[in-house]
Amino acid sequence: MLHPKKILILLLIIVFPVFMVSILLTITGAITTSYSGFAVDSYERIYVGTESEIEVYDKGLLLKTISPKTSRGYAFTIQEDNTILLSTSTTVYVMDLDGNVINEYDDVGTKTFNMLQREKKTYVAENGSTYYLKNKMGRIEIVNDNNDVLYKMPILDYIIKLLLLFSSVIAVIFIPIIIWRWRKSA
Repeated sequence: MLHPKKILILLLIIVFPVFMVSILLTITGAITTSYSGFAVDSYERIYVGTESEIEVYDKGLLLKTISPKTSRGYAFTIQEDNTILLSTSTTVYVMDLDGNVINEYDDVGTKTFNMLQREKKTYVAENGSTYYLKNKMGRIEIVNDNNDVLYKMPILDYIIKLLLLFSSVIAVIFIPIIIWRWRKSA
C-alpha cells in the first residue's frame, strides 16, 4: 500500500495542473462554465451571455460577439424594440443588436440588474414563444416551447467544467484526509 505522503504528492501532481489549467481557461474567456442569461431577437437569433461576451447564434452558427461593457457580472435581455438592455449592477446600457450603446444610465439600487437576474432562465419572445435555459447534468441548453435544443454548451467547456468540479472535490475532501493520515502515521 502506498504511503499517504506518496498519495498526496501523486494527487497534487495530477489535480493541481488540471485545476490551474481549468481556472486559466475560464479567466481568459477561452471557455465558459457559467452563463449570464440569454435572449432571442425578432429574427430568432439567440444571444448567449457568457462570462466575457454575448455570443450571437443563428441556426446554431456563431454570427458575432458583443462586449457586455464590463469584466464583472452582468445580466441582459432583448426588449420588444430589438434593443439590448444590459445591467452591470451599477450601470444600465441600452444597445442596438450590434452592441453599439444608444443610452446609458445609473442602475439605482441595482433595480434593473435584479429584475434581469430573476428572468435569466426563461425568455418570452415578442411573438409569444417561450425559451428556457436548462441545466442537464451541468451542461447548459437553451430550448424552445417544443423542447427543441437551440443551443448547447460546447463539449470542451463541459469537460473543463467537470474537470474543475472533480479537481475541486478532490482538493477539498481527499487532500485533508491524506494529510491527516500522513500525520497520524508519522
